[in-house]
Amino acid sequence: MFGDRITAGQVYDWRRGKSRPAPWIMAALADRLEQEAKAKLELAAKARSCAGPGKGWNKGAKTLAVWRAKQAEEREAKKKAAELAALHDPD
Repeated sequence: MFGDRITAGQVYDWRRGKSRPAPWIMAALADRLEQEAKAKLELAAKARSCAGPGKGWNKGAKTLAVWRAKQAEEREAKKKAAELAALHDPD
């Protein structure tokens, strides 16, 4: 990130608390963190905008309810057909 402007020894000293980083380094790090945070917030907003009504559990529940209603109608139709066939069957 900083190229040849700092050495590994300087970073090691900062981490151990032996010395403090220069203000321009801290400003560059802060800018980088702000850019990353902004990108993540934009991604989160995009993800929230994609999740709208009609997706997920509610849609599945409605579809399941429609399917179950159809199945019940088909069972009733078969039951009535069987009853009519039993009435007209001479056995």
